[in-house]
Amino acid sequence: MDYINVKNKTAKRSQTQPYDREYIVYLIRSRTGRSLRKNSEQCGYHPTSFAQALGKPWPDVQELIARLIGEDPWVIWPDRYDDNHQPIRKRAPRQKRRG
Repeated sequence: MDYINVKNKTAKRSQTQPYDREYIVYLIRSRTGRSLRKNSEQCGYHPTSFAQALGKPWPDVQELIARLIGEDPWVIWPDRYDDNHQPIRKRAPRQKRRG
């Protein structure tokens, strides 16, 4: 179970509370020895992709970050996944092009 410091008191981290951005960066750097930027480039993404996924939903990159940390993405970002561990899509599906 993860613990967080709340006003100098230790409390259990809620299951619905996402990991802190700084904690995710710390885990990635400590487990891989590389920065977000280097990991992003090594996975074939733009250098800022991992940093962007920490701030907004990006399921493909979230999956890569979770693998690097050794955790499931719905555990790291419970607010971005439903009860069936599927990403919550907040935008409407794209319309088909008329050809």
